[in-house]
Amino acid sequence: MRGRGLDLMTGLRGNWGVKSVTGPRGGFDLQGHRGARGLWPENSLIGFAAAMALGVASIELDVVLTADGVPVVHHDLALNPDITRGPGGQWIASPGPLLAALCAGDLAAYDVGRIAPRTRYAAICRGQTPVDGTRIPSLAAVLELVRGSGVKLDIEIKVDRRWPDWAPQLSGVVEAVFAVLDAAQSAGAASVRSFDWRVLRRIRRLRPEVPLSWLTGFGADARAAAVAEAVMLDGWPAWQPVWAPDHRLLRRRHVFAAREMGLLVKPWTVNAAFRMRQLLRWGVDGFCTDRPDLARIVLSE
Repeated sequence: MRGRGLDLMTGLRGNWGVKSVTGPRGGFDLQGHRGARGLWPENSLIGFAAAMALGVASIELDVVLTADGVPVVHHDLALNPDITRGPGGQWIASPGPLLAALCAGDLAAYDVGRIAPRTRYAAICRGQTPVDGTRIPSLAAVLELVRGSGVKLDIEIKVDRRWPDWAPQLSGVVEAVFAVLDAAQSAGAASVRSFDWRVLRRIRRLRPEVPLSWLTGFGADARAAAVAEAVMLDGWPAWQPVWAPDHRLLRRRHVFAAREMGLLVKPWTVNAAFRMRQLLRWGVDGFCTDRPDLARIVLSE
C-alpha cells in the first residue's frame, strides 16, 4: 500500500491489537459491518483496524473460498465491479470473475480500495475514504490483525447453493475456515453467521461449541419462531443463539418474542442515529453498522 494508504495504515497501527479506549458499555455488541464500510474500504485490513480503533466489540466479515482452497475475506462470490480495478487501474467488467475460479495469489492483482463513481454503491457509501492499493485479505491475515485485541470476528460464510456441486462446496468452505481458525488458535474468538441455515446446521454437527447467528431478510423465515425452531433441530446449545434480522423488518414485539424464546437479537445493518436509539430502547443485544463512529456517539448518550 503506497502514498496516502500507507500514511493511513501508519496512523492506525497504534490501535492494532488494542481494544477500544473505553469499550462498548454493558456488554452491548457493537459490530462493525465489513469493518467500517461507511468510512473505509469494506472487508479490508485498514477498515478492520479503523473499526477496532473506534471501539467495536466485534467485526462482521464475509469469507469465500478461492480455487486453491484459501478462505479470503470478500462479500461476493465474484469480484465486485463496483469496487474492483485490475492491474492497469481500470475497473473490471461485469460480471466479475468468480473467486472460486481464482487462486489466492491471483487476487493480489486486484485493487479494492476505491468505489467506482456513479454506481449504486457510491450512493450508499458516499463518506467512504478511498485507499488505493487495498487488497483482498486472507482470513489468516485478519486473525493476525485482531490477535490479542479482545475484538471478536463474526464470520459470514458465503456459499452459492445454485451450483450443482453445492454440497462439496459447503463442506470445503466450512472445513477450510475452521482449519485456519484452529491453526491460529482463534476458534474461541469467532462466531459464524449465514443466511443459509444448512451452513449453520453443518457447523452444529462438526463444531457444536461454536456460537452461531441465524441471519434473516425478507421471506417466510424472517421470524424469531422460525429461528428458534431451526436451533432446536439440533438441540438447544450451551451458548445463546443469535437472531440477526434485517433491522427494517424488526419491531418491538419481535424483540420481546425473541427474548422469550431465549434468543439474542442483533439486527443488521443500522446506519441512522434515530434508528440506533430506537433499537436500544427496545433492548436489542447489539447491531451491525457501517458507521461504528456514529454508533459510539449514540451509545455514549
